[in-house]
Amino acid sequence: MDTLARHRAETVEGVVRIAEFLITATYVGFITLFAFVLSRTARERTRANLDAALFFGVLALLSAVGLVTGPLRSTDVGVGNDLRRVVGLAVPILLLRLLLNV
Repeated sequence: MDTLARHRAETVEGVVRIAEFLITATYVGFITLFAFVLSRTARERTRANLDAALFFGVLALLSAVGLVTGPLRSTDVGVGNDLRRVVGLAVPILLLRLLLNV
């Protein structure tokens, strides 16, 4: 019975590590995508490019806050949680602006 319990604990620990890796990879992907969109916006200043930069900038900001507060492993990290809530409210509005200008 002890071997089975240890095997289950190791399996759960492995799944948690995979999930953490995927979350971190997603965060890094959003930040990288924002860098590409920002460089494109710097070259061609159109309203659609600006809206895309704002949209992906908000996602990158949310990702950066997640990368900083993630290792704390706390459900209540104060300013980080509040910042994510406030900035997260801008995502639907920016997405609509992006869709209207493309």
